[in-house]
Amino acid sequence: MRCLFFSKDNLWSNVLFVHLNKDRPDIDWVRCTHTSDYKKFNDDIIDWSFFFHWGHLVPKEIYDINRCVTLHTSNLPDCRGGSPLQHQIINNVYFSHVNAIQISDKVDGGPVYCSKKVSLQGSLTDIWLSIARESRLLINECVKNNLNAVSQATFNKVVKRRRTCEIPIDKIRNLNDLYNYIRMLDAEGYDNSFVKVGPLKIKLSRAKIINAKNILADALIEWNEDENFSNSSTSG
Repeated sequence: MRCLFFSKDNLWSNVLFVHLNKDRPDIDWVRCTHTSDYKKFNDDIIDWSFFFHWGHLVPKEIYDINRCVTLHTSNLPDCRGGSPLQHQIINNVYFSHVNAIQISDKVDGGPVYCSKKVSLQGSLTDIWLSIARESRLLINECVKNNLNAVSQATFNKVVKRRRTCEIPIDKIRNLNDLYNYIRMLDAEGYDNSFVKVGPLKIKLSRAKIINAKNILADALIEWNEDENFSNSSTSG
């Protein structure tokens, strides 16, 4: 059996790929980290192809004739589309599901092979490592049992990818909201959430709630000379 594993080069993807090789050494696992690896579909017969934390569109001519599976985390049919983890975290969703979905022309709307519950608590690094653990089980279940996918409920709303890391202070109702905005981007490969104060950009990470009135976090402060700011003084 020959399987392709598409993912970014990061901690949780690398850990998952190592475990897949250990779980099924009889499978020829091929790691793919760039869209140029799509050409591997032409090299040989591919039994399964899995897309984990990928972020690129898969061409229709590929998923139409190959068994392509994306690992998507949300309580389907909610949160199809971009930035599903961030949308759920800021909406106080603490438990979700990792879903093995057949790639189709509907964004995260294809038939589902299998699902596993996962916690969305902790930093984004913690969450991705948890997703990797559950994805390992899902992928093994697919290849071991040669699963057939089942259509999911129809739902037309697709969430858009978040384009900013700036914390919307006007929407913060309590410290838990602030904590969620910090932790949802606290991982390798992500820009940290930040707030702006005049010419200062304050990037926040490693947040921990101390009590109802206090959060402890690391702060990286950048001076942005492009911001309009004048330090005026008067003399008497």
